[in-house]
Amino acid sequence: LFWCSLSQLLVNVRISLKKLSTRAVEPFPERSRSPIQRGDVQDGGWPRHRLRQIRDHFAVPDDALVPDEYRLGVGDQLVVQLFGKENATYTLSVGRDGNISFPKLGAITVSGLTFEDARRLIDTRIEQQLIGVEAVVTLGRLRAIGVFMAGEVRVPGAYSVSALTTVTQALFQAGGVTNIGTLRDVQVRRAGEIVTRFDVYDLMMRGDPSGDI
Repeated sequence: LFWCSLSQLLVNVRISLKKLSTRAVEPFPERSRSPIQRGDVQDGGWPRHRLRQIRDHFAVPDDALVPDEYRLGVGDQLVVQLFGKENATYTLSVGRDGNISFPKLGAITVSGLTFEDARRLIDTRIEQQLIGVEAVVTLGRLRAIGVFMAGEVRVPGAYSVSALTTVTQALFQAGGVTNIGTLRDVQVRRAGEIVTRFDVYDLMMRGDPSGDI
C-alpha cells in the first residue's frame, strides 16, 4: 500500500511538472516592468514620458506675460477696449499688409513696431479722432512662427512654435541634443546667416539668459 501511494505521488508530480512546463510564461505586469522592458527609453537613456513632460514644461503657455519690447507681426491680435462716450471692445488682427483695420479710424500700421510703440500709436489716434473716448490696448492671441531644427538634435525638422519661444524652448521641443551633440555652440540662423551663437552653459551655470533669444 505504501509503495502504491508513493508511485501515485510521483506520477502526480510528473504530471504537474509537465503542465507547468507547457504553460506559457505570463509577462511581467506593466507596473513591475522597467522602462527598458516597456520600450519607453529613447537613445541616450531618456524615458519617453520624461521627454514629453520636459517638452510640455518648456512650451510657452497661452497666458504668458508679453514684454513691452515684443515686436508685432502678421497674425498677432490686439484687443482694444473703449470706454467714455463710447463703450466697445474690438479684437483686431494684424493683416498681411502689416495693418489693423480699426472701425472709425481706418488702417493703422503696426507690424514691426514693439507692443509699447503700437499701444502709444493707437492711444494717440483714438485721442485725436474720438473725442471723449479712452482706450486700453492689450495683446490677444500671438502668432505662430516656423523654425527648422537641424544638426545634432534628437528630432530634427520643422516646428510651428509661439512667437515668444526662445532658443532653449525650441531645443527642448526637438527633444534636446544627441549623444554627440553639444550645448556650447547653438547657432541661430536667418536667411543663411548666423544671427547669434548661444552657449547654454551661460544660462545653466551663470544664469545669464542674454543669448537665449
